[in-house]
Amino acid sequence: MAKLLATTVALAGAVLCSTPRAARAEDGYGLTTAAVDAAPTALAIVGIAAPAEDVLIPAIALYALTGPVVHLAHDNPGRAGLSLLTRLGAPILVGAIALKSTDPGTSGFDDLGAGILGVAIGAAGAMVFDWLVLSAATDDADPAARARPVMFSIGGSFGAR
Repeated sequence: MAKLLATTVALAGAVLCSTPRAARAEDGYGLTTAAVDAAPTALAIVGIAAPAEDVLIPAIALYALTGPVVHLAHDNPGRAGLSLLTRLGAPILVGAIALKSTDPGTSGFDDLGAGILGVAIGAAGAMVFDWLVLSAATDDADPAARARPVMFSIGGSFGAR
């Protein structure tokens, strides 16, 4: 188990460090975030396929922390906080909605199955939101461009033409 976790962390670090610094500000880093999210997703699939809590717990921890770590590596602490909030809140919220909205007699799901499916959908949605919205390119690449004042003027002339 320790080897698997060490390999996952090493892979995530290698992917994160492989993106050139110049490309990060201009193009966004959604692909980096998606690549790093592959590790917890793979661990979760392994943990579900062979029910093993010793694999699911690191998968959940990695899922919650990989996105924020990528944002912190790109000097975006606000987005890191929002990423953590989204990654923890969306699965809980969608899981609770799914749990409360099922009717075992008509849907074919029991309450627990619907809740687990809701958590999985919420987690997938949070990751996609992180990749496409939070990791998107920003206009913050050139702070001098933001500081330039915008000027508007109207001019007229007096006199005959």
